[in-house]
Amino acid sequence: MLGIFWLRQVLEVTSEHAIKGTYCDLAIKIENTLQTLIEVKAIGLELKDNHVKQAGDYAANQGVTWVVLTNGIVWRIYKVTFEKPIGQSW
Repeated sequence: MLGIFWLRQVLEVTSEHAIKGTYCDLAIKIENTLQTLIEVKAIGLELKDNHVKQAGDYAANQGVTWVVLTNGIVWRIYKVTFEKPIGQSW
């Protein structure tokens, strides 16, 4: 029971995380520090390059290293590297 209480204190998942006038669907914070963003598209929608760019832009604007893009069937995890230009890897 103590473990669950501790986890609730350090882990927070929020919806509609505001980023420069737009919103990322989910954000994961650990100990009040943003760790990962999750961008969710309609189930089964083909994930395209513009979706990857959108998710990557969200991460870059927030200084977050990890971003997840999903349509509920396919889950893609990207690591954003902060160099010039900003890169991505998966």
